[in-house]
Amino acid sequence: ARDLTQGLFTALLERRDFGKADRERARFRSYLSACARHWLANQRDRERTLKRGGAVAIVPLVVDDDAVAGEERRLVREPIDARDAEAWFERRWAQALIEHALAELAAEERAAGRGVVFELVEPSLSGASPPRPWAELAHELGTTEGALRVAAHRLRQRFRERVAREVRETLGDDVTEGEELAVLLAALQG
Repeated sequence: ARDLTQGLFTALLERRDFGKADRERARFRSYLSACARHWLANQRDRERTLKRGGAVAIVPLVVDDDAVAGEERRLVREPIDARDAEAWFERRWAQALIEHALAELAAEERAAGRGVVFELVEPSLSGASPPRPWAELAHELGTTEGALRVAAHRLRQRFRERVAREVRETLGDDVTEGEELAVLLAALQG
């Protein structure tokens, strides 16, 4: 996967294809997805044909062992289905979008001096229960259980708003108001 990704971006940079992206015709994400599909199809054809260099080994441009190890651990959990690369792309886009929204919210909470509360309440952002009872967490923070639950509720609302905003910014006019989370959930389930 790493070699294929590097090969795609090498080809795009060599051909200066990023300059061909037209903001009026499609969003950059859609353009990149189409480029990846076409490039992978062409790459498969090239690999099947020895006279076109299918036996040539690809040399990685950059090797960052920590990043590679993390990406490979994540890819082990991905379903193997070569026929559905677009669904995988959409699912990975949705996961990255959620991770980005969560990181932004965490940074905002830390900057506001509420980092400890955020760390304790973060598991509840996905709808799960916190790791320990609410009353115990509230006592540890020196607040009431009700106040902590309200804080968690507000964080969930802000997280939902951030995710919806991220989807709107990524998809632009392709998605209507209120449809953001449906698009995201469809990508995650795809």
